[in-house]
Amino acid sequence: MGKGEKILYIKAQWLGDIISWIPKLIALKEKWYKVYQTFYDMRYREKDLRNLSKTDKSRLKKQPMYRWRRNILEILKKNWLIYDIIDIPYGVFPLLIFIIKNFKKFNKAVIPIKTRISMILWKLLSKEISYTFEDPNDTKKYKNIIQGESEWKKDVLYKYKKKIVFNRKKISLPKKYITIFPSLWERSPQDTERIKVIEYIIKKKLEIVIIWWTREQWFVDSMQKQKKIKITNLINKTNFEELIYVLEKANINICCNGWIMRLANLLNKKNINIHTVSAYLMEPQVDNKYSYNIRPYKYQTCQPCEAATSRFNNKKTIKKCVFYNTKREWECRLAIKAEHITSLIEKILNL
Repeated sequence: MGKGEKILYIKAQWLGDIISWIPKLIALKEKWYKVYQTFYDMRYREKDLRNLSKTDKSRLKKQPMYRWRRNILEILKKNWLIYDIIDIPYGVFPLLIFIIKNFKKFNKAVIPIKTRISMILWKLLSKEISYTFEDPNDTKKYKNIIQGESEWKKDVLYKYKKKIVFNRKKISLPKKYITIFPSLWERSPQDTERIKVIEYIIKKKLEIVIIWWTREQWFVDSMQKQKKIKITNLINKTNFEELIYVLEKANINICCNGWIMRLANLLNKKNINIHTVSAYLMEPQVDNKYSYNIRPYKYQTCQPCEAATSRFNNKKTIKKCVFYNTKREWECRLAIKAEHITSLIEKILNL
């Protein structure tokens, strides 16, 4: 394949996936390939909206998780890491017209993680195919997506920070602080362990900043029950440029899965990444000096399940754990201990 030929990247719908593929995009840019990225605006999927009230539909469409997915791609385009964004339309006839216009248009389709939809798309839109992983837990060749998509296998995401220009907006923050991105309850350590970690951070005279949106309110609610614990709650209070600033300036970012974990590892070298139900490939590359992955559970009987949830409007969580309603329920969460987290905080702070 020669310089300037068209490469189509398929199925980078989640923010974390898009960020994890930045090393590959940089390598392709340096070889002068034209990379096109598919985009499917998932906020309008009928199955997301079908059973919601008008108020909830309106609120869902405004959530940053949906809006920022496109923003990240626009940033990559401005930095010339992708040549253009290929919007996949809705409806049978618009989709048919799209396929006709783009039939075999691209020289090669690059699919990081193989899916049924991605395989159909490459057959219609591209002449060749290349995919790296069979599924999100396929670690036979590479430890994570970043290794599989990078020519520099041992580099952490932070090594690529200077390759991308981000806009950032300064906001008022504590002088010294640790951000916590708790994600879903299923992806966060149990209450007793979380409280121990937060009490340790306070003893170190660092403040705690909680980030992201409505979904993470459960964590704030649980912390507010602890009267001695003071936190800075930034849930739903930052735009993308402000979130960049918060993650970049933190003394340490503690992230429990999610795209923010990858963004934090790109912007800041000091990170503790906690994994419970997250797929193996979603782990960022770490240096075990400034950044660490915590995943003590070995999954002998199950595999990471991502813990699909229906907790929109605080609904009950889908019973995804294979040990549901047994003594072994959520073993992957119970394996995360405060002592492990605090020991890593100590190591990073002493550097």
